[in-house]
Amino acid sequence: MEIVDKATERRWRRRLGRLLWERRLYSPWFLLVYFWFWRTLYRFCWLGGVRRRVPVLAGCLGLFLFYFFWYLWERRLYRKNSYPGILKDIEVEDNRLLLPKDKRVELRELRWYRSKKEQLWIFLKGHRFLWIDVTELPDRKKKLLRMKLTQRGLLAGHFWKLPVAVGLAVITILGSAGVIWMGTPYNGKLSWKLDQLRNPEKWELTVPEKENTDGDRLL
Repeated sequence: MEIVDKATERRWRRRLGRLLWERRLYSPWFLLVYFWFWRTLYRFCWLGGVRRRVPVLAGCLGLFLFYFFWYLWERRLYRKNSYPGILKDIEVEDNRLLLPKDKRVELRELRWYRSKKEQLWIFLKGHRFLWIDVTELPDRKKKLLRMKLTQRGLLAGHFWKLPVAVGLAVITILGSAGVIWMGTPYNGKLSWKLDQLRNPEKWELTVPEKENTDGDRLL
């Protein structure tokens, strides 16, 4: 078995972790939950409603936490089942890839992939990951490989990354601005609560002292 040097393995691990994190973060489902979280938080700061909105916020935070542990679990499986190296010598035969050591990978097992310049990152069923560097491959083989990957469909190409990333940025900016606005004086429930914490003396109830008929205060 070919020995992979430590530097290459660390680079491989970082790239694998980053791609998986992007896959989970830039997901339409995550965007939907993220939007609902900020919407509920904004309305909570505006109108209050502990019983109605706090459970929703807690549920969204629980989903975020589950999503993070799901990522850690999936990253561990990919590291366990994959070869931590960068492949540079491959052959394309029909709908399969021929790898060194007479290993074969069926392209029908492809789940999704990413590409950038001369690098291809392929995720297969069974939590297997391939990092292919096509720099040294002939142009004909490069085009054939990219064509085979493209034939797997738009979903395999993770095309929604950019729209979801823009959506996350817009929601974060608008949500943060809305919460800050609700915290300024007299704009929402949050502003009244903050004023109560900053100036408790203004909110203390004062009971007027009674006086007797002679004008003396009653003890």
